[in-house]
Amino acid sequence: MYKHNHLLSFCFRFGRDSWQKSPFGTAVSFVIMSYFSFLLNRKFTFGSDFSYDKLLRFLAVSAIGFTLNFLIMFLVVNVLSLHYSIGELVTTLVIPIIDFILNNYWTFK
Repeated sequence: MYKHNHLLSFCFRFGRDSWQKSPFGTAVSFVIMSYFSFLLNRKFTFGSDFSYDKLLRFLAVSAIGFTLNFLIMFLVVNVLSLHYSIGELVTTLVIPIIDFILNNYWTFK
């Protein structure tokens, strides 16, 4: 995990410094994190074999989580006019549960 954090930090800095504060580094970090998350979840959480179908399903679930994160944060901050920390709390509580359910019953079934 320690090296993983350095990789994410590098990607964020690369995106921020080299691309004039664009979300490029965040997007690269998200893709890398999703792949390693798939490998770790496949082996340790669900004890499943590797297949490209499972990888594609996992990436679809990750994209759903990413989209839900955006929508919840937008709703909490821009529509409800609440502090962004409340949105962070809601997304931290809701999205992992949804991701686990989708991965358990669809990705790694």
